[in-house]
Amino acid sequence: MNINTSAGSLKDQITETVGIKTGLVVTHAEMVDLMERSLRGTLYNWYYLPKEWLHADTSVWVRLRPDDLESLVTRLMYLCGAIQTPLTSDQLLFKFLKDHPTIVTEMPPHEEEELFPPPMRRGLRFQWWTAQWISSGGGPEILRDVLTDVERRSIFKLFFSRPQTWDGRAHLRDLFDMPNLGGEAVSGPGTAPLIDQLFIDYLHAQQEDIARMHWRQFELLVGEWFRRSGYSVVVTLPSGDGGIDIRASRDDGIVGPELVVAQAKRYRVDRTVDIDSVKAFWTDIDEVGATRGVVATTSSLAKGARKFCEARPYRLTVAENATVREWLAELASNPRERSAQ
Repeated sequence: MNINTSAGSLKDQITETVGIKTGLVVTHAEMVDLMERSLRGTLYNWYYLPKEWLHADTSVWVRLRPDDLESLVTRLMYLCGAIQTPLTSDQLLFKFLKDHPTIVTEMPPHEEEELFPPPMRRGLRFQWWTAQWISSGGGPEILRDVLTDVERRSIFKLFFSRPQTWDGRAHLRDLFDMPNLGGEAVSGPGTAPLIDQLFIDYLHAQQEDIARMHWRQFELLVGEWFRRSGYSVVVTLPSGDGGIDIRASRDDGIVGPELVVAQAKRYRVDRTVDIDSVKAFWTDIDEVGATRGVVATTSSLAKGARKFCEARPYRLTVAENATVREWLAELASNPRERSAQ
């Protein structure tokens, strides 16, 4: 069975399916940009290449198979950080079978086997049983996680279910252009996160976009890292003019109550944090009596600014681009190995 559709309708199908599965609203243009990045270089081979229609007019006719469509959906989910690999549901199953070759011999005969002449193919028996376990539950304990992952990637149910009403949980564009900056944000351990997990997962997957994020989102991201590290956090009123952006406190510090203040600098990678900004922040640290201060930036510190911090190692620390990436790996739902990023 083949799918015959226009490029515009196909892009709708891909972005809407990803939205239903992840909650992240991605536009056609965003999808094209992400796929183009992945086409330029990736550790994983494409199951189906979209080059023929990716930049074509929306009216161009496209012919593909359902498993080709699923491969595009899983690829976009992967590019948005929703899953750890862009493997399709079948690819994931057969990878598991390759890694656990004896599992089929441990499976009982399936009722459909009598319709086929022996010898029974290992892969077919495995597909029969996994399909049944996915639809009805159950299966060996060793397979539970992979079956959940398979169902998350599969588009089969979406083709055979009633239409779903859905308007998304978060728009990717809001990561870069916040429609509402909000007021002071307060949170702490066990309370609501300061930034949507979907955005954290996206930034972990697309680290080149860290410096593109809205400066307010970067403040919230820094605050979220402190929140998950056990602090009660206040992200101050948005002003965009320096000073203290985040206050993080906890009562069980190493030597008693702890107050950490942070300044978040969302800069392009080619722009450095200058020494004057760091000196002004050092004054703020003293004025509020903070235990220590952290300069967090999507770029790096100028040489003089770094030396200023290094001369005050216990009360003034730095989180540059590499550290921010490490924070994202700690916060991500689907952390990847460095080689896969």
